[in-house]
Amino acid sequence: MKRLLLCLALTQATWAQDFFVRNRPFLAVEKRQGVWTAALPELAKALDLPLTGAGATWTLGEEAGQEPAEPGVYYRGRRLTTVDATLQVPVQAFLQEIGGRYIENKALGSVDLYAPSKMLAKATNCNNVHLLMFHRTEANGQQVASFADSVKQTRGLEPVPVDFEDTTHPLWQQWGKYWVAGRMPYTVLVDPSGRILGRWNGPLPPQSQVRQLFTQFVATRSQTNAQQVAMPSGGSGGGFSGG
Repeated sequence: MKRLLLCLALTQATWAQDFFVRNRPFLAVEKRQGVWTAALPELAKALDLPLTGAGATWTLGEEAGQEPAEPGVYYRGRRLTTVDATLQVPVQAFLQEIGGRYIENKALGSVDLYAPSKMLAKATNCNNVHLLMFHRTEANGQQVASFADSVKQTRGLEPVPVDFEDTTHPLWQQWGKYWVAGRMPYTVLVDPSGRILGRWNGPLPPQSQVRQLFTQFVATRSQTNAQQVAMPSGGSGGGFSGG
């Protein structure tokens, strides 16, 4: 009897994992041979990634603009290796392959799934102000994700959660130069030119502070743009002269 109860407890522990996408429960997961899997159409829909195609050839995300050379699932022009013939994917390996994030919180028994950051598909001179939030996934990943969801309601302000322990992730490779060792989370507000507008060690900053700095930046940029528009386009005065 005790052995039966122990087996039941271990089985429940193995399956006791809550998955979330954008703070909403994602139930379409199944454990196969010890690996969490999901059907690509359902996972793509939850991640807000369009999946188009028919038969044996599919495109995930925006159209690549070029006809794939062979059957398979393509993302940004590259054939994915983690999708099988039935469009089933191992969730963690799939997200790693497309540049998404799989954040596991062992203390809470939960996993947060994230699509690739949209800014990775943009040019590096993006006009957004970025709020970089360096953190440890297990320690404060869920807290950072919730904060990011609140902040991103402000147009032009893009939150960027970065797990500083995952140095192979594209987000770390793009933003890791701003990380400074210290208490986590470490938060940095960066304007489009790369200039730091504010930084915070330890607890996440008050949203009012972040929005105030963002509003000041937007006002200054608008004033500068207005002055540039008002300047005469011709004439011989005031220009830069190389020497």
